[in-house]
Amino acid sequence: MEIPPPEVPPPSKQPLEFDDAKVVWALHRLGWHQHQIAARFGVNSARINDILKERKHVGSKDAPDETEH
Repeated sequence: MEIPPPEVPPPSKQPLEFDDAKVVWALHRLGWHQHQIAARFGVNSARINDILKERKHVGSKDAPDETEH
């Protein structure tokens, strides 16, 4: 019996970058919960909270998001 790979990536050792923070804000505006965003990036939900409370990546909230085409 073959075990399928996990759908959620393992927790990342890489910190979230400014561009990631812009995506976090976009997902938050779409109604995603912090734990869902954290799972999407494979990080602890406290890292997402740091971004949404603007303790990290200040300015990412209002930065234009070029990821949408």
